[in-house]
Amino acid sequence: MKRILIITLGLYWITALCSAQAADFYVGTQIELENALTAAETSADTDVIYIDPVSIDITSGLEYSPPIAGAGSYSLSIIGAGSGSSTLKWTGAQGPSLLYIYTKDIASDATTSITIEGVTFEDGNSSLAGGGLYVVVNDADVTVTGCAFINNNATNFGGGAALLFDLAGAHTGSLTLTNSFFYGNTAGSSGAGLFLQAAYEDFVAAITNNTISGNATGLDSNDWGGGAYIMMFDLSAFPTPPTAVAHIYNNIVWGNT
Repeated sequence: MKRILIITLGLYWITALCSAQAADFYVGTQIELENALTAAETSADTDVIYIDPVSIDITSGLEYSPPIAGAGSYSLSIIGAGSGSSTLKWTGAQGPSLLYIYTKDIASDATTSITIEGVTFEDGNSSLAGGGLYVVVNDADVTVTGCAFINNNATNFGGGAALLFDLAGAHTGSLTLTNSFFYGNTAGSSGAGLFLQAAYEDFVAAITNNTISGNATGLDSNDWGGGAYIMMFDLSAFPTPPTAVAHIYNNIVWGNT
């Protein structure tokens, strides 16, 4: 596995030349993180981005969206030094999510895994959804562990994090959300702390050992889930019993409105 350290824009060409193979990136600034995400988009392999134990001011949205009809796994792990150590802090005007991940355009993301570990998302301010983190996938396996979502806002849904799994049904995929902290997030509609929507026949979610506290929706009659909004269904058949499963245990959900 190649190890690539992105330091300046001047070294980005090294990443581009090596993009066909899996790579490790080590980043500590916004431009380094942007370059690593861009390089990972052109790699069909599994890439890992390690974030230094620093607070990074983010002034424009970070995005990972592999190419249309791209063939390969396009798996990505973003690993921080721990919540409170590796922080992505929004300092720009209201607009995109702090981090937006979209894999629905590639040929198939059935072998794709997306992992976010040990990262704090702070002060995100999205004009749509997922103020801190916004993930949209088809069949991918998504893991979020040891992260913190603090004081993020979304005009619509998912102030802290919005996780959307294919809306066409008849697919598989999974979410593992563990040991994470959602506090002080707001949303104009549903899921101020966490918004999860999955339309899979065999989707499996494991949500364990998380704390969701002090989050608030817009308090309209149509606003649901001050702490978390979770909707799982099968659009194609509505099987009885449902084949989608959510394992939710050992979580603290308290003081949300």
